[in-house]
Amino acid sequence: MSDLAEQITEKLNDLPVEKQLMVLNFADFLSQQSKATIFEESAMSKPPTFYEEVISQYVGCVDSGHTDLSTNKAHMDGFS
Repeated sequence: MSDLAEQITEKLNDLPVEKQLMVLNFADFLSQQSKATIFEESAMSKPPTFYEEVISQYVGCVDSGHTDLSTNKAHMDGFS
């Protein structure tokens, strides 16, 4: 056992059971927080999608004169 682990064990053994449970809960909290941080970092390091890398630069580049074709289907007549 490392020196640090021994120091922690000694301190824990000196505490009453209620305080030991508090320390255990805190250690669980820190463990979960650490796992969440690792997950967030791995999620942030995902490669860009095709949309993000290629298509996004072309979104909105064509002006049809119609603000939103989805609200007036008559503008889509002739496109099948």
